[in-house]
Amino acid sequence: MVFLLNSDSVAMVPAAGFGTRLGEITKTKPKPLVEVGGITMLERACVNLIESGFKRIAINTHYLAEQIHDAVSVLKKKFATVDFYISHEPKILDIGGGIKKVMHDLTLSELLVYNADTLLFSAPNPLDNILNTWDGDKMDSLFYLKKINPAYEKGDFKLGIDKKITRVSGENDYLFCGIAIYRAAPVINIAADEFHIMKNYVFPKLMETHKFYGIELESEFIDIGTLNNLEIAKNILDREK
Repeated sequence: MVFLLNSDSVAMVPAAGFGTRLGEITKTKPKPLVEVGGITMLERACVNLIESGFKRIAINTHYLAEQIHDAVSVLKKKFATVDFYISHEPKILDIGGGIKKVMHDLTLSELLVYNADTLLFSAPNPLDNILNTWDGDKMDSLFYLKKINPAYEKGDFKLGIDKKITRVSGENDYLFCGIAIYRAAPVINIAADEFHIMKNYVFPKLMETHKFYGIELESEFIDIGTLNNLEIAKNILDREK
């Protein structure tokens, strides 16, 4: 069973965080509104989702929320056929709590989450692969992963031949790319309202009989979460002009 895109399908772009790793840049501007190649990361994520067929996009807000709200107003005019839903958090809920709130408020059975700081270098849009691989009957989560060289990079997961993920010290040779699908029921059933989706949900349950899967992202990507990576991304896009 693939992720069936219809008028009720929802993708989420988290935009509530403080973006502290970007230093001075995010003291006056939320990270999703940082521009790369003249386009904000928020708009880049939304464009990829829209091109994949999503008609409903949820965006959570907290830090410098009014700036995000203004940016969403512009997106609503630019993409008039898309329903943008703002999930404002007066008290920040962390990434897991933000996902849970959107799932609960919109009565969802599954949700694709696309981190705004994930910059994809690819054409065509690579989201189709994760949507077509998703199986809500057997999976609780499906993550886009990228193979790394563990000699000089640190990975998040080990990927099995059955596509199940594990974490084994010294053997984690796949990096999470910031795009995942989550089945709603297990997340909504978490008692806490504020929690980290990986640290407090995925990682602890990997020791159990788990249903967390991964697939390899074939295209290139970069996490625009640090000043160094931001400069690398800008240089790459400048060369491609």
